[in-house]
Amino acid sequence: MLLAARAERRPNIDAPHHTHETHVMLLRVIVSITAAVRAHRNASGRGDAIRGVASLVALLLIAACQYDPHAHLYTTERPAPSEVAGVYRLTEETLLHSGFSDVAKRSCLVRLNADGTFEAVNVPPWSLERPGKGFPDRLMSGSGRWRIDSVGAVDNGWSSRRVWGVYFDSPAAKLAAAHLTGRRPPYGLIFLLGDPDAGEALILTRE
Repeated sequence: MLLAARAERRPNIDAPHHTHETHVMLLRVIVSITAAVRAHRNASGRGDAIRGVASLVALLLIAACQYDPHAHLYTTERPAPSEVAGVYRLTEETLLHSGFSDVAKRSCLVRLNADGTFEAVNVPPWSLERPGKGFPDRLMSGSGRWRIDSVGAVDNGWSSRRVWGVYFDSPAAKLAAAHLTGRRPPYGLIFLLGDPDAGEALILTRE
């Protein structure tokens, strides 16, 4: 289920993130279909035709099995601003073309002040496709006001839940929103980079 469209499309965060449970459920469907096809083939002898249909169904289901590997970390209950205020520093990355040292040496940091202001140093820009080898050079810094708002939803195959994150309103730089992680304080921040299913992200931990 997609979230309702907004006047300004948020990059890569409007679509629901599929959880590991969704992935497992679809794999079980594939196994069930395969078993049914084998039984039917043995009974009817029309193996080639049934195998062709089964292969097509399996390919379609496998394509749908992609899921955001970070989805289980996201905050699905809206926290109070006082619980989120603090200093967050880069502690992990899952980049395919840049190492941790390439990003960490630039001191990636977000300071969320209790008065609603923020300072961000070397965070991703608002619009960013899949990061490449020159990704560290595209990081931005800025200051302004921060706010908690919905950044999408997680879908487990039966229902979806709203995911909360932090938006950075800065007059000088258009910075990417960050997903909140954790079910209770201290929370964390994660910047998704490109397609969420690819799993590339910058992960910040509260000091």
